[in-house]
Amino acid sequence: MTEKISTGAGKARMSNMELLRIVAMMMVLVVHADFWLIGVPTARQLTSDPLPAWTRLGFEAAAIGCVDVFVLISGWFGIRPTWRGAGKLVFQCVFIVTMVYVAFWLTGQAVPTWADAGEILMVAEGSNWFVKAYLVLMILAPVLNAFVEHVDRRTLGATVALGLGFQTIFGWVTDGAAFFNAGYSPLSFAFLYLLARYARRYPSRLTTMGFGRSLLTYVGLTLLTTALMGLFIYVGQRGLAARMYSYVSPLVIFGALYLLLAFSQLRLRSRWINFVGASSFSVYLLHTTPVFAYACFRDPLLSIYKSLSGPLCLLAMAGVLTAIFALAIAVDQLRLFCWNRLEKCFPKPKPRAPQADQTSDVIASEGK
Repeated sequence: MTEKISTGAGKARMSNMELLRIVAMMMVLVVHADFWLIGVPTARQLTSDPLPAWTRLGFEAAAIGCVDVFVLISGWFGIRPTWRGAGKLVFQCVFIVTMVYVAFWLTGQAVPTWADAGEILMVAEGSNWFVKAYLVLMILAPVLNAFVEHVDRRTLGATVALGLGFQTIFGWVTDGAAFFNAGYSPLSFAFLYLLARYARRYPSRLTTMGFGRSLLTYVGLTLLTTALMGLFIYVGQRGLAARMYSYVSPLVIFGALYLLLAFSQLRLRSRWINFVGASSFSVYLLHTTPVFAYACFRDPLLSIYKSLSGPLCLLAMAGVLTAIFALAIAVDQLRLFCWNRLEKCFPKPKPRAPQADQTSDVIASEGK
């Protein structure tokens, strides 16, 4: 088992899982910098310029499980939702996005519009979809937790297997159930949550293989996803290739699970990891805010991709992504400062009995 690490904030945090959270956020940046920004390689590129094309396929396959990892972390520990936790998450979203828009308005790079208000308040179509889906998961968490605690292993296992099986058939193999929305769905989050609860509550040979074997399983599933993507693109089946890098792909889901299982075996003590991990969700909020996404994410990365090649291109793009990550962590310190001052204006919540698990408020973490 992993160790609980004190961060000095009155709450134990596990550095191994904080490190996984950081890795998952870097995976988000890679996904957005690869297929989302540059586009999917073509069959011609796979044959005429195979090394960069296959490298991009590999990066996408390795990183596409990022969202699944975040939800699995929540299920691993179990969400214990509170008004304070939900409020802190919403405050973080509104604060970070507002700061981005204010910075662009003050520097004359953008003019305030009603659409900006919609983005800030998350009411615009598609804005911060993950946050809204996660809030629904938080609402459902008490029901899911009660179910896990009051059913036997067979019932929980059957529920997880049938749920993921139904999703695989009607949300991945076919499009017969649009409500799965390729994993952009609270229902998909709920199945992932239960999968992680089951994996931790009922360990088996398949879930206790140790760090090395778990990591190798993740690598193997990543390589298989890469190979299938390349094969389907090569034979002109881009629709099938797209299914390989879907959040509901079984290869992606179980790759994310084994990455989680690998990190769960690590023993780490690091205040720096805890510090960065506590603010890592700000990276998502910063780089997906539309004005920032175009001016500071898309344009620099596309410029690098078009002007450089090979290892130099990879290093330059990695440098931009690292800089964005560091900027987000820095901006989030102002958010934490404001939140801590704001909390003093409200009565302190009554202390609750300690939980057996570390509370997995995986997004709005306790980074005091």
